[in-house]
Amino acid sequence: MIPARSVDLGQRSRQSLRVLRFLPLTLLILLFASLKAETVVGKSAPPAWVILPDYEIPSTTDSSLGSVRYLASDFQSNLEEHSDYRHYATQINTRAGVEDYSQLSVDFQPDYQTLTWNSLEVVRDGERQDRLAGAKFELIRQEKGLDRQLYDGEITAHTILSDIRPGDTIVYSYTIIGANPIFQGKVHAFRRMQYGSPVDYMRSRILWDSTQRTLRWRHQPPFTPSAPVQRRLQSPP
Repeated sequence: MIPARSVDLGQRSRQSLRVLRFLPLTLLILLFASLKAETVVGKSAPPAWVILPDYEIPSTTDSSLGSVRYLASDFQSNLEEHSDYRHYATQINTRAGVEDYSQLSVDFQPDYQTLTWNSLEVVRDGERQDRLAGAKFELIRQEKGLDRQLYDGEITAHTILSDIRPGDTIVYSYTIIGANPIFQGKVHAFRRMQYGSPVDYMRSRILWDSTQRTLRWRHQPPFTPSAPVQRRLQSPP
C-alpha cells in the first residue's frame, strides 16, 4: 500500500508541474484578451504646444545613401503635461527599404500612458496621401521577460502600410501622454543625437515650468553636428 501511495504523490507532483509550466501562457492569453478590450490607439491632431518641424522632401532619391534616407527625426517634450511628441520622415530608396520600413511600431505602457497617432502620410511624386484614417493598429503584448516570469505591461501598437514603393517618403507622428507614478513627477530621458546614417533634420525641444523644476542636461562625446547647436530650452507660455 505504501509504494502505491508514493507513486500517486509522484503523479500529482508531475501534474502540478505541468500546470505551473502552462500558467504563464494562460496568464498571457488572459492579458491579451483584456488588452484587446480596454486599450485603444487614438487618432487626432498634435497637441497645441507642438511646433511642427520644417524640412524639405527631395523630389529624387539617392541610393548612394543606402536603402533609405532619414529626412527628419523630431523629439518634443512637455514635462508639465507629461507629453512626448515624435515626428519622423523617411524616404525609401530601394526595394530593401520598402521591406524594412513599411511596418511601423510604437511601444507604450497602457497602465499609465495613452498613445495618439497624429499623422501618417505617404508622399509620392510631390503629392501627400493621408493614410491615418484607414490605418489599423494591432496591439501586441510581447512580454520580453516572460521566460523569467517578469511582466512589465508594455505593449506595441503595430501597423502595416500597403502599396509602398521606392521613391516614397513615409511621414508619421504620434504623442504619448503619461508618466510612471513611481517617479513622482521627476523626469529623466536619453536622446541619441548621432546615428550610423545621416539625418537631414534633427531637433530636441523641451518645455517646462522653470518655477517648478530645474532642468539639467549634458551630451557625451563624440558629438559633431553638421549644423550649429542651439541650446535653447523653452518654458511653456
